[in-house]
Amino acid sequence: MEMKLNQAGPHLGSGTLVFHDSSWNCTDGPIEVLRDIDTATVTVSDTSDQHVILGLRSEQEDSIFMAHLGIVASRRWVCSAKNKLWWMTPSWGSDISYLPIETQFLLFELEQSGYYGMILPLICDNLFTCTLRGGANSGCVYLL
Repeated sequence: MEMKLNQAGPHLGSGTLVFHDSSWNCTDGPIEVLRDIDTATVTVSDTSDQHVILGLRSEQEDSIFMAHLGIVASRRWVCSAKNKLWWMTPSWGSDISYLPIETQFLLFELEQSGYYGMILPLICDNLFTCTLRGGANSGCVYLL
């Protein structure tokens, strides 16, 4: 789904996810959240003025599917990653490429100071689970 840039709320266009809403008093213009999104794989499932739910599309029928979510426009981040079957540990940093494998949630401060975002991988109809991981390129996040 291509979203129009004149709407309030989130917009996914040209591979970038931005938020723009006058109720946030955004004097800096649109707030960039993700860059270099693979729009052939990542789709918009649901939106409101405060959130966006992204979906994935693939022709693969493999047991593991890794999708490039994009480059997170973050200044610093904190996450919780699974390290054992029933345990998670916190991690934090400023370079998102160091995001640990099996990350269960990611909270980040956007490059435009004062705004925060969260990426929360969800389960899809008991068909598969989803986690995050950092990539080799600075700022890349992959869904697994």
